[in-house]
Amino acid sequence: VEVTIYKIKTMNLNIKIPSIRQVFRWINSNRWKIKRKDRLRTSYVKGRKRKVGIFAQITNKYVFPIWIRPKSADLRLEEGHFEGDLIIGKQYNGYQNIVTLNDRKTRKLYATFVRSKDPWKVNEAFRKMIKDNNLKVKTLTLDNGIEFERIGILAKHLNFKVYLCDPYASFQRGSNEHLNGMIRKMWKKGTDFNLVSNEELQRVINLINNMPRKNFNWYSANQMR
Repeated sequence: VEVTIYKIKTMNLNIKIPSIRQVFRWINSNRWKIKRKDRLRTSYVKGRKRKVGIFAQITNKYVFPIWIRPKSADLRLEEGHFEGDLIIGKQYNGYQNIVTLNDRKTRKLYATFVRSKDPWKVNEAFRKMIKDNNLKVKTLTLDNGIEFERIGILAKHLNFKVYLCDPYASFQRGSNEHLNGMIRKMWKKGTDFNLVSNEELQRVINLINNMPRKNFNWYSANQMR
């Protein structure tokens, strides 16, 4: 479309030129000679990468915006509704990061290391945490980071739904942000997690899970299970 309009302009023809937006409106109406099915790109989401093939099909069935998350998750009425995130260490290839996962009702925290921000490795870290701790995941709330762009594959495999927060709205998974902040008190931003052992990480996680909480009438997350 853009090429055709450019040619008309450069040929100095006395033709009234429609805007690109108007041309696409004609195509989408299916009343024009050129139909929507004739377009090279049948769909387009402004500001986002295109999703193609089997990944798009799976994502559409298992990944949703947060505003349709069930009330049982929103109101923390039952266990099994989780939040997750990736705590970045040194931002270079080959350095470890921390994947965190917490139950929205009990606030119990789980964490493990993952090397890089590769979506497949992040998926594997989540899968291992869920399996090793025998977690019954019903929903998982995440942000829109590229490290989670293949999370729909894991959701299909383990049969749970993923809900993505709105951009710049980390408060929509506030429990996880708060817990990540506790980890950051121990290891500041830019820490080389390659120098931190898994035993040290789990020791910090156990301290957090055994910490008395005012909102639980001074019971800990471990005692809320």
